[in-house]
Amino acid sequence: MSKPSSPKSPSRPRSRPGSKQDIRPKIQIIDPVQNRDFKSLNIVIDMPLIEKLAKDYENLVEDFPLAMGQAASKRDRETAEDPMYKEPNFIYSEVSFETVAIAIQKIKKIYGKPMTGTSGFHGLLQHRGGIFYDLGCGTGKAVIAASLIHDFDTCYGIEWLGSLALIAGDLESSYNSRKKVVSKTIADREYDTHCTMVFGNMLDFGNSKKWDNADVVFCNTCTFTNEYMNTLADLAGTMKKGSFFITISKKLPSDVFRIVDYQMYPISFGEATVYIHQKLYHNNESDSSDDEG
Repeated sequence: MSKPSSPKSPSRPRSRPGSKQDIRPKIQIIDPVQNRDFKSLNIVIDMPLIEKLAKDYENLVEDFPLAMGQAASKRDRETAEDPMYKEPNFIYSEVSFETVAIAIQKIKKIYGKPMTGTSGFHGLLQHRGGIFYDLGCGTGKAVIAASLIHDFDTCYGIEWLGSLALIAGDLESSYNSRKKVVSKTIADREYDTHCTMVFGNMLDFGNSKKWDNADVVFCNTCTFTNEYMNTLADLAGTMKKGSFFITISKKLPSDVFRIVDYQMYPISFGEATVYIHQKLYHNNESDSSDDEG
């Protein structure tokens, strides 16, 4: 597999002649190519925690197997009158708990650290809180995975196909009623992470929940067309500076995001590259902005 090209890093302004010296800490820019070796990340990522939470996750989603999601997706696509639903954008696949958990741990432990990339002075996901979205969430499993690996305020899933959205709603109810019984990690938390599944079109802010307030967005883009990816990138451009966007198999076609990490992970039909992008600018900024935090 050829290596994805690394987007150009944002330039930092020099102090103007006669002005006070800029004493702000230097922003750390991490070359994503240097972080492809999973073994080198073991000293940073809490793998024992991930392995422990994977067992909790399996208990929480055991009544919602892959075949259930595949059958629901196929039924909706085959019976839909709109030819749009015949497009590959709606083909169903799932990622493992470990895939979601490791990506979020990378953000917590590496890329979201204070003054790293565009994570700002306080960083991202360094303490409890934050908003997570899974776009095209299917039966909602990645939403549950995210709620286990980090104590988000809220984890949202948005699903367009009706049958999948109904299953995701059932998983939401099951999770909210069983999470403290199944997972000691969740039971020991001072605050709850609330999971909410939403039925709607993730590409239409006018008729679905807007996700531009997210700290982390996850989207399984394996089968998305170029047109779909371009629309997704346009909407992602409204997210805040420093936020992260995780995609599967395809890079976000946007010059306002930088790829900070990419690595192969297992998915339901094989392996795919997981890309972690970080938003470079506020919406009213350019690469010459004086605001680095």
